[in-house]
Amino acid sequence: MGRLYMSEGKPPVHLVTDEMIDAVAIAGDAERCRENLNKFVDAGVTQVVAFDMPTISGPQAVRNVHEHLMPFFL
Repeated sequence: MGRLYMSEGKPPVHLVTDEMIDAVAIAGDAERCRENLNKFVDAGVTQVVAFDMPTISGPQAVRNVHEHLMPFFL
């Protein structure tokens, strides 16, 4: 089934827009993350989950959230 979504042997990431990501996740630099987190909070979200990415460890992701996002929402 994965072959249905492959293009030239690579996943078709070009089909995923920033708007799609913003609808379900928070990603980007600190300012963009704050703006998007604020939209989720305004929509009623009361809990967020931080997780590691391939280039950032779980502990570093939590530190980044603590340093760059939480001060604006506490």
